[in-house]
Amino acid sequence: MKSSDYIFSLGGYDAEMFEIKEILTKYNLAYIDKKLSWGAKASDYKNEISNLKKDEIPVLIELARNIPLPENTVIID
Repeated sequence: MKSSDYIFSLGGYDAEMFEIKEILTKYNLAYIDKKLSWGAKASDYKNEISNLKKDEIPVLIELARNIPLPENTVIID
């Protein structure tokens, strides 16, 4: 797998999430950022996850799992 296969979805904003976003930007990694508040859920990205291409891997960062997710989903908590 290439780093371009991973699509990161950012959870609720705090200092840690801000730093994660900076790292993703620095390394030119694809991410979706809805600038969510604390308590963010996977369902906040439901449409984006369902529209990923077959070879793209969703990576959920600090998002509560409240919907069915693709088998290849990576969860970072």
